[in-house]
Amino acid sequence: MQTTKWLLIAALTTAVGQANAEGDDCKEPTPVQRKLLRDKKLAAWKRDRQKEAGKRGERVTHSMLLVTDDGHAVVQEQARTSNGCEAKYLRVAVSTSACEDDSLDEHEFYVGCCVPRGCTSPKSWAHALVDAAALEQSEAVRRFMPEAGTVTITDARGQIAPYRRADQAPRLREMMKSLPRWTPDGEITCSDQKRESGKFEVTCSAGDGPRFTLTSSGGDLTDDKMAWFLTRVEVERSPP
Repeated sequence: MQTTKWLLIAALTTAVGQANAEGDDCKEPTPVQRKLLRDKKLAAWKRDRQKEAGKRGERVTHSMLLVTDDGHAVVQEQARTSNGCEAKYLRVAVSTSACEDDSLDEHEFYVGCCVPRGCTSPKSWAHALVDAAALEQSEAVRRFMPEAGTVTITDARGQIAPYRRADQAPRLREMMKSLPRWTPDGEITCSDQKRESGKFEVTCSAGDGPRFTLTSSGGDLTDDKMAWFLTRVEVERSPP
């Protein structure tokens, strides 16, 4: 299967090169060929980033949080250095057209710390939560739930459902359906921290997705072991 895939990629690359040589007469690839071309270019982009990081003495890994058929991706890049770990978020766009074989664009839109490695930034925790939801990592999402207490989900009809860290996998998967996801142009925004019952809260959203509230593990913002847990999700209500 793997050999067949690479033979298809090789054939597609040859076909694209021939098409480009023909100028305006280049033939557009099929949907299957388009996805193979997209994956090939994104893989090459990741290799280039890793090589450049290696020259700086860094080691980077990538998580593809969202990839669209037309070549747009949202990527998380974790860079490990001698001083710690940094999480970068980038939008990458590659051409899936035979007529624009060399087109590539990248835009870095957020830089934060790696959760939970000494990361006390609620916005970085918000990014990591959306990452886990986008990748359908239900067990990772479970770690964002408070050990005591509940996560409440308010759906579009205003009905509230409670979920707990100890819930079984089927119920956790049910909760996952209401969590925010990455979109091609979406960014995560968070409110200022406010004190609530001796702890701190921030309310965030990912693009036009549901609002979600993170609550701190303690009331001391100087604590370098501070964690942030998901406590509420509010789906936008449907019009009456």
